[in-house]
Amino acid sequence: MPTADERGRLEIPEDVARAENVPEDLDSSIVGPYTFPSLLRRRSVAIVALVGALLAVAGVAAGLPRGLLVMAGILV
Repeated sequence: MPTADERGRLEIPEDVARAENVPEDLDSSIVGPYTFPSLLRRRSVAIVALVGALLAVAGVAAGLPRGLLVMAGILV
């Protein structure tokens, strides 16, 4: 049965974790380097959002409802 330590975490004994096939990435005791998302990935998401905003503004200019300007503002 899981026990709580002084910080309120649940700890599962190793033999139970192995028997239940708990993946290692769910083990909070394993500490490893944290990697930030790459700048290229973050830039590509920003470009997609800006293109979506431009399409929304173009849609309003073409006669679609003005509510799309709210979406364009959110995307920017």
